[in-house]
Amino acid sequence: EVNASALQNRFFIQNFYRIRTRISFPAIGELLKISDFVKILNAQIELKPTRASWVNYPLPAGLNVYQLQADQTLSAALTNSSGGTQEGNLSIDQIYGEQTSYVFDVTDYLINELTTNAYTTQQLVLLQASSDSSLHRFAGNTTNAAELRSRLIISTLVYSNQ
Repeated sequence: EVNASALQNRFFIQNFYRIRTRISFPAIGELLKISDFVKILNAQIELKPTRASWVNYPLPAGLNVYQLQADQTLSAALTNSSGGTQEGNLSIDQIYGEQTSYVFDVTDYLINELTTNAYTTQQLVLLQASSDSSLHRFAGNTTNAAELRSRLIISTLVYSNQ
């Protein structure tokens, strides 16, 4: 296991070499401290590849997000509202490459994470959607240029008793 900070804040996914990425939100509980009542309405992870990283190694057609259980096994892939497996809805910006991304709905996951503690929290694991062992690769970053940064987008309802 390697922390993204040791990789210049980048992360990778490649089935051929069994490279996976884990995602966690250790400070998500801080949302509950901003007001008397906080509710997550919608949450999405937007994963953007580093610029031109798909020139030599094509992007996977889809990615799946799994929850990592306490015993280090993976649960079923996250599903959409109709019960189908989410594959990231890959959108490729053929002109500039800056809007290329995979997007996942993680609303239910984050709502559950708000009530967890250090013993019950679950990380997310990203894997290529198919078991194809070709050299498709996803290389993303977390802190470089804002237009290329992967991010968590949360819509909340906040109510304060004042």
